[in-house]
Amino acid sequence: MRLHSPTLAGSMSPFPYSIQPDATLRDARAMMGEHDIHHLPVTDPGGRILGMISDADVLLAGQLAGEEAGAALVETVYAREPYVVDLHADLAEVVAHMAEARIGSAIVTRQGKLAGILTHTDVCRALAALLHEIDPPPESGRVA
Repeated sequence: MRLHSPTLAGSMSPFPYSIQPDATLRDARAMMGEHDIHHLPVTDPGGRILGMISDADVLLAGQLAGEEAGAALVETVYAREPYVVDLHADLAEVVAHMAEARIGSAIVTRQGKLAGILTHTDVCRALAALLHEIDPPPESGRVA
């Protein structure tokens, strides 16, 4: 049996939602809730990647500032130096860096433009698929 090595392109979430820095934290929280996501690339109106905001950033801002945090702008809390990788980067290297740096996501670009996002959830899905390829689960209805 020949295993197929997962790729970054095949493991990431393509066409991610993004938000602009002049949006409010309330807007960011609403977008994350609506789409059931935890990370949003922050981009300027031209699509240039500026950073990343996570649900943890929004939650922490709310804990520190209370009710008025919702009116605060994304630009006040987003990470300005996100981990950005090219679409053709080696998945093993990207995941190793994420683990070493203890970060939950990587912004994926293609020719410098936002192409996707790789999150810890995407990595878990890729690992599960690989493990099932190595040792397939029992067929449904079959008693182990």
